[in-house]
Amino acid sequence: MPAFSTSWNADGRFTARGLLTALSSIGLREIELSYHCTAAEVREYGAACRSMGVRVVSVHNFCPVPDAAPAGRSRSEALLLSSADGTERRGAVEATKRSIATAASLGAGVLVVHLGRVEVPSRTRDLIRLYRRGLKATRGYRAIADRMRVQRAARAGGYFDNALRSLEELSAEACRAGVLLAVENRFYHREIPSCEELGGLLRRFEGGNVGYWHDIGHAQVMENLGLARHEEYLDAAGGGLRGFHIHDVLLCEDHLPPSRGMVDFSRFAARGGLRVIELAPMHGLAEVERGVRCAERLFGNGRGAGEG
Repeated sequence: MPAFSTSWNADGRFTARGLLTALSSIGLREIELSYHCTAAEVREYGAACRSMGVRVVSVHNFCPVPDAAPAGRSRSEALLLSSADGTERRGAVEATKRSIATAASLGAGVLVVHLGRVEVPSRTRDLIRLYRRGLKATRGYRAIADRMRVQRAARAGGYFDNALRSLEELSAEACRAGVLLAVENRFYHREIPSCEELGGLLRRFEGGNVGYWHDIGHAQVMENLGLARHEEYLDAAGGGLRGFHIHDVLLCEDHLPPSRGMVDFSRFAARGGLRVIELAPMHGLAEVERGVRCAERLFGNGRGAGEG
């Protein structure tokens, strides 16, 4: 059985116990706590899991949500481990340490981490708009994609170094807590790591407790846009692969239940690691159950979440 992310409850329509009851009704007994959780919700999930026999297999940084973040930021990048602002980077490190403590207290073996971004204009949505109009093969599309690559490459070094500096400190903290850190590939091209950066990052921490988390939906968007392929990430990760976020993609809309989109999940079925279904709140329980059954069929012969 795959695990299931509490991201499905990002709108807060369920209590912790109500969510676990709904998931248990379709056979799910393992969860990931998402980065949408407040400190109070973390406590509620912990208590509900203990009383209902549900296992937390992974936690998604930041969990709990930091108390203060720059205005206009989404919760997924409330603070940046790559930030050139030393105060913000220090705040991101401390909030991640709190997430490591959350994972350890709940018995979760893995913390999924967003490393931050390169501060260049975000043009991914521009490409998506052209892609949706069937203009991927046009000169204008290629010009935007090429410009994105050039701008990111020119500015990446300092931000990547900041992310690595943060990760060095966090690796030591996670090691003391008995938690593995898994760096996730992201939705936007400017975010860290790119597939080119991933290999170097993992070599730097080789033999340690830092690995890679492959978000299938994010990588599918990159593949649809012609920016990277799944195999580029997975080959760079090698034996450092720790797990998957499973969700489907239709064009470039992600976090859909498996079978609702265009992802060929057979490409991942033989690879090891945790499997966590990560869906948007808009999907009803019946849709979720169909997606779960689909994921079971597709991943049933590989390592499940409970095998770590």
